[in-house]
Amino acid sequence: VPQGSLDVRDFFGRTTGQHRAEILRRNRVDKVMVEKGSPLADWLERSRAFEPVDTPSERYDLFTVDLGELPG
Repeated sequence: VPQGSLDVRDFFGRTTGQHRAEILRRNRVDKVMVEKGSPLADWLERSRAFEPVDTPSERYDLFTVDLGELPG
């Protein structure tokens, strides 16, 4: 299984914030899209490393990622 596929599964699954930060850094991610109201969306909203992007979607939230602000 390619590492990228494992990273996607881990990032959107139940894992620690530290592990998510490692995944984002390793893949040099600059944007993340998540389901509105999900626990992951709540985590992103509370972190200084993520800035919400205004989108017309009623189902998903989009965030830009500041890799320098990620924990750890």
